[in-house]
Amino acid sequence: MPGEDENFLAFATTLKILLGSSIRIDKVPRAQTLLESYLLQYGKMKNLLADPACDDVPRQIVQAINSERDQQQALGTVPDALRIVVYKATKLDQLSSRVVPGNVAHKSEKLDDWIRYGLEHFYNKDGPRVHFLLAANPAPNTEPLSDHARTYEWVLLDGRRITPTSRLQGSNPDLGSSIIQARINDERNVEVRSIFVHPQPNVDGAFETILVAVAWMRRSTHTPLENQPVFIWDKFPELGVETWEYNQYVDPRSHDPPMIMRLADVHCQVSRGRTDSTPKLWITATMDRFPTSLNSYGFGDITEDTII
Repeated sequence: MPGEDENFLAFATTLKILLGSSIRIDKVPRAQTLLESYLLQYGKMKNLLADPACDDVPRQIVQAINSERDQQQALGTVPDALRIVVYKATKLDQLSSRVVPGNVAHKSEKLDDWIRYGLEHFYNKDGPRVHFLLAANPAPNTEPLSDHARTYEWVLLDGRRITPTSRLQGSNPDLGSSIIQARINDERNVEVRSIFVHPQPNVDGAFETILVAVAWMRRSTHTPLENQPVFIWDKFPELGVETWEYNQYVDPRSHDPPMIMRLADVHCQVSRGRTDSTPKLWITATMDRFPTSLNSYGFGDITEDTII
């Protein structure tokens, strides 16, 4: 039925705002508008609004949302009971780190040239700290760049397994466990090519920090839907659905965005599929979870003693 797909996406966005993301009062009006629109459109499509009993359902739900929002705004903060629930859930989540190392592939593996090239830029972006071993005139007080690292077969990010493409069997470019989102400027989705710890002298934390070498996917302006120049998902950015040029990447030599980053700075894993449209496209959707920091909920620094 015409309009049913868009109406479904409005409902999906409502659910993600209310159930699949941080509890934020400023997002409630958006959820309210989408939910009201969904219910009214659904009623029209199914001829429910002819029934007086059904006609009042959207209004009742919206009134309930408004009542809850008004109560929370009157308190000036999130209710104490909700704070306790969120705290306890977050406490359990923080029993393990957001990033958990997996199996070690090699304790000391020689890095590819392009990764070492990216590491040199990564370490020196705020001032010279390392130089290539055969550099003719290295900067003073810098260390030679180590060309070996401890590499991993996989790691867990927010409980989801991330496997670098270098450890995948076969050459299928659509395998999705290697896709993550890192929000740098307008760039977002990347393929993880390698996961490693690089023990670089003269760099604080280098012996413990898990790094990823990545290839940035190239954004597409095309939509996979025929005769529809505007991508319908663009109306619902909360769902995180985007399109990309198939099997095309940003030139890694530009360093913008960077080829090397900390895994802890990654936003979330991303699912990826391939369309059969012309041109062929990748289509992705974010798989983000609740944040693991109470600061992300807008609570500030809260301890158990202050809320229980």
